[in-house]
Amino acid sequence: MRNSRILIACALVLAVACLYITPACFSTSEEEARDKVEQIEHNLNLAFTAVSEAQLAGAEVSTMSEKLETATEQLTKANNALRIGDYEYAVLLATQSNETLNHIADDAIALRVEAELASKNRILDTALMSGAGLGLLLVVSLVGWKFLNKRYLNQILKARPEVGKLDES
Repeated sequence: MRNSRILIACALVLAVACLYITPACFSTSEEEARDKVEQIEHNLNLAFTAVSEAQLAGAEVSTMSEKLETATEQLTKANNALRIGDYEYAVLLATQSNETLNHIADDAIALRVEAELASKNRILDTALMSGAGLGLLLVVSLVGWKFLNKRYLNQILKARPEVGKLDES
């Protein structure tokens, strides 16, 4: 009986120790939290750059801009949590910000490429239409010139005086 009480007491001490040690093992250090927040800040800067380039290329980036604003707000909250020492909450907010940022840079690059391709196609279409218009203008001008030249020569030939026969006496 005494051995069972000692065994139960040891099990209780071990269980309580595990409850106190486990959070310490899985807690986030300041350095880990700071590294995570800095990594997300870098990802956010890359995403902003990609979205800006896509917008300059003419792509529609309003939905991505909204996502960037959300990610920026989450990152600001993570920085605030980091300053007050709540490292786990800072990592959580940075992770949420990263989830918001997922694929924004890739989508922005794809939109930029698509917008640049559309722009090149518009330029090519404009060049082809201009070339076709100039070719048509040249053909119409040549046909018109031939027609008008022939008509003008016929009018001159009709207007010239006729030379009569000379008397030889």
